Amino acid sequence: MAIENGTTHLLVDGDTGLVSRKIFVDEAIYALEQERVFRRSWLFIGHDSMIQAPGDFLSTYMGEEPVILWRGDDGQPRVMLNSCPHRGNKLCVYDRGRARSLTCSYHGWTFNDAGALIGVPFDQLSYEGRLNRSENALPQAKVATYGGLIYAAWEPEESLEEHLGEFRWWLDAFVCHDDFGGLAYLPSAQKYRMPGNWKLTSDNFVGDFYHVPISHASAFGVQPGRDSKLMSRFGEAEEEKQGGMNAFVQRGMEAFSFSLPPGHGIGQVTFNESRLRRDLEIAKSLDAEAVDYVRERHAKIGARVKTAATPEGFVAGTCFPNMTFQGNGAFEGELVAIVHPRGPRRHEIWQYVLLERDAPASVRRFAARYTSQRQSAAGLIGLDDGENFERIEESTRGPMASSLTFNYALGKERDDQHLDNGGKSRDSWPVGGTAGEPSRTYFSEVNQREFYRRWSDKMGLQGATV
Repeated sequence: MAIENGTTHLLVDGDTGLVSRKIFVDEAIYALEQERVFRRSWLFIGHDSMIQAPGDFLSTYMGEEPVILWRGDDGQPRVMLNSCPHRGNKLCVYDRGRARSLTCSYHGWTFNDAGALIGVPFDQLSYEGRLNRSENALPQAKVATYGGLIYAAWEPEESLEEHLGEFRWWLDAFVCHDDFGGLAYLPSAQKYRMPGNWKLTSDNFVGDFYHVPISHASAFGVQPGRDSKLMSRFGEAEEEKQGGMNAFVQRGMEAFSFSLPPGHGIGQVTFNESRLRRDLEIAKSLDAEAVDYVRERHAKIGARVKTAATPEGFVAGTCFPNMTFQGNGAFEGELVAIVHPRGPRRHEIWQYVLLERDAPASVRRFAARYTSQRQSAAGLIGLDDGENFERIEESTRGPMASSLTFNYALGKERDDQHLDNGGKSRDSWPVGGTAGEPSRTYFSEVNQREFYRRWSDKMGLQGATV
């Protein structure tokens, strides 16, 4: 493979924050990822509410491996390879459904919801009844759940709780709870293909808010709850553009990001009730039930987290390696996406909306519409990211460009010294009691640095150079 002990630079340099562009384009590195990252990591597969009854199934992927998430007669979720052991034909050709058995369209082998081979056409004539059916069951991954989230791994190197690490605190606070009936899946998934390596999306959501006021400036002016007057200033005279941007970023500086070992991260967490005020404005435009819900929801968050200042949720996050989050707001639901690799230069995003079961109907309608307008195939924000990733992919194809590095050094000196952007100690920040290492949202890439440290550890490439 195209990794050698050379003298140019490290693949991942945690000391400088420089990451080789090779890891985003190299075929050999991509193939190694399938074995060492996607085969050995816990991967998000789905939510309990997606397969509620025995026989419910959905099709998805673990890396490049097609799999079926299927709830058996015993009520247990199972994850099995979606490939018939006979000739490798894809067994399940449906996105989701309910069935007690599935039959291969090639030669008719039939498997039940426990993955057992239960039917072979012309068994006596073709195999004289001697086919060992137990040896031809569907291969199954190990499955573990956390608060309704279903994960699977082929050869996990740790327990699911160890894998989630400090992310568990934030999941407990905003995703894995029972208030208002708990979160439930809103059918169905949005699926779209993106240019560029899968890690571009994962590190974008793990904590890249530096790009937000630049890449998404035009989107903010037309989104509900945003200050359209402020954002419209980006279209005015050059001397006023910087003033508008500084004002917007200053508001963002009231928010925090958190690096969550091992290799996870979230961002845009506020503690000043700014999100509550925004949600109340939207609720008042709907109905009195929505207003009551917003106020009660905020109170329940405070009761769950039990911190001095109440965190209002995180706008974005990544659970290593390829599970991303957006939302947590009363009118956003929880947008959970899986980033599926499709070769070193392409990936797919499959995203699902989780909403509180007992949220008012007006809130559910608003959340579904609002989500579709944001990070989706035709959304105002998703297109911005896709265009950036496409240009990154186009400009990193050649040997000169791929020999260079990406720079994730933003805020490194301040983060290492536990200082804010003004050079003051971070001891005064209102983050006591929360999990993770905090940083100011817009001017730190510590979450990306820790993501790539984790990636390098999983790949066994510490110290590898190109």
